[in-house]
Amino acid sequence: MAACSKPVQVPTEAEFEANPKMLSDWMQKCTKGEYSNLGIEEQSKMCGSAQAASNALLQKARAEQNAKLFQ
Repeated sequence: MAACSKPVQVPTEAEFEANPKMLSDWMQKCTKGEYSNLGIEEQSKMCGSAQAASNALLQKARAEQNAKLFQ
């Protein structure tokens, strides 16, 4: 019998933003783990939403820092 594996369900950008631990774990997979050696198209599918969430969170953090400078 052949074992069938379910396709990996990639979280959305919003799910990553709501769960920083999951985002961190996923980014590790994308940069050093199981997704790091995929082809460009497949890696984009697996890591695109995580990268977008990471960028969004970084921009929010920088905006908050800048806002504090003008208070």
